Amino acid sequence: MTTIISKDKLIDYFVILLFVITSGSVFYKINFSGSLTYILLLLVGFVNKQRIKRNKAYNKIESNNSWWFIVFVSIWAIIGTFYYSHSYDDKNLLGYIFILLAAYFIISSYNFCYFRKLLTNVIFVITLIGIPIFLLSEINILPTYTLKIPSGTEYTMFFTYTLGWPAIFHRYSGIWHEPGACQIFSNTVLWLYLDSFIKWKWNKGELKKIMVIGAGSVLTLSTGSFISLMLLLASVALKSNIKSKHRIAIKVLVVLGAIVVVTLLFSSDVIQNKLFKDDTIEANTSKVARTADALALYQMTLNRPWLGYGLGTHDYWTTTTKLGNTANSTGLLTFSASFGVVWLIVFVVIIFIRIIKMGYGGASIFMLISVLLMQFNENYV
Repeated sequence: MTTIISKDKLIDYFVILLFVITSGSVFYKINFSGSLTYILLLLVGFVNKQRIKRNKAYNKIESNNSWWFIVFVSIWAIIGTFYYSHSYDDKNLLGYIFILLAAYFIISSYNFCYFRKLLTNVIFVITLIGIPIFLLSEINILPTYTLKIPSGTEYTMFFTYTLGWPAIFHRYSGIWHEPGACQIFSNTVLWLYLDSFIKWKWNKGELKKIMVIGAGSVLTLSTGSFISLMLLLASVALKSNIKSKHRIAIKVLVVLGAIVVVTLLFSSDVIQNKLFKDDTIEANTSKVARTADALALYQMTLNRPWLGYGLGTHDYWTTTTKLGNTANSTGLLTFSASFGVVWLIVFVVIIFIRIIKMGYGGASIFMLISVLLMQFNENYV
């Protein structure tokens, strides 16, 4: 890559920062409506792609045909609308298509390594500032304020960082609405460095940033985060490629170390309380709510497996409320209930094909499971 001038780098970081904060950061969505933030990201993404095309300092990107998935979603939604004569209660469908286009324009503008670097640095800075804020809030020495969003939810905030809604989480959530959302960004960055973990080869400063981001992921105390970290460690142990005359002994140590860490994570209170115990109010409440959401959305998927109820339609909201879904807390099932099993199959197959192309062999399964779990645990797709 030809050297990119500082002005262009600054623009790149602005684009990726906007990409990140549009994805559920509380301070941003309270000041701007969802429609406005999505339209702004789409316009910025489109203009940025044209800028990069004209700039010879950027590597030429191979054709990215992911745009056809956006076409598929649009056509499938139109078919469902005409077949069921849908009326829409909100703009969720339009927002979904807008955000798909915006993400496509931004991600397809950069080569993998440069995009990874930009995303890593943005998440690193957010986490580096966020962890001390979280720790200071735990000893009650931070001045906080309350933000009330249009839906009525009240968030306890310090500057742009979320500490609770409204009660303090006592878990790191960064700038996002809750720890489970925060960990998606942290763990996504960690997975993008699977090759570096396997070969244990890092560019200058990378490992320190990854350690900070990894610490942020652990401090979310999210069940989804711990499971994702276990899968990442299993992948590293499976694919570790150490070049040394003692490589067999080292690899055995790596595998044993991974087993020990995975065992510690699995036996932690975070996973045990959430998955296997009901003796804490927080764990029981979370489990009951998420189970109710999942069962309702699963039933809706079975009721209309081909075209679904439509995203944001009157049919969707009437049926989902009647069945007991309150928060759409299960991302994949929210969208399978909206678009049917066909959407779900296409979505999963596309992700798996892309992961396989990264060349990680058996570890591809772990990465696929991690991505799907992260998007099952929260309403993020």
